[in-house]
Amino acid sequence: MSYFKNKTLDPIWDNPDILKANSAKKVQEISEKLSNFQHPINITNQKLSNIEGHSATRNNRLLKAAECNEKTSKTALKISVFAILIAVLMPVVQIGYNELWRVPQETESAKTMINSLKKEIEALREQLKNN
Repeated sequence: MSYFKNKTLDPIWDNPDILKANSAKKVQEISEKLSNFQHPINITNQKLSNIEGHSATRNNRLLKAAECNEKTSKTALKISVFAILIAVLMPVVQIGYNELWRVPQETESAKTMINSLKKEIEALREQLKNN
């Protein structure tokens, strides 16, 4: 029985022992080739595991840094709000001090000075009239 037009393959097909030997040889060759790949595959897996570990560590560090930045941002925001309040309230306090405390006291002392000057002027006028 001929499977191929090539008559040289007929003895191989007709003798199953040759096919089994060739198959076993091919399986052995494939097995050896695959076992040769095992070492590089293991190294690659180990490197990928290391990369995953470093990546997880970096992600944890980034998360901690983000939390720290968030706390710092909140603190900076509180400080800036406080600074704005001071910037707004200081002129109000100064105006209040000037209008409610200092000016009335200065006005009172100014009135006292003006009254004493008026008395001196009156005394000088009296002296001029008498002379």
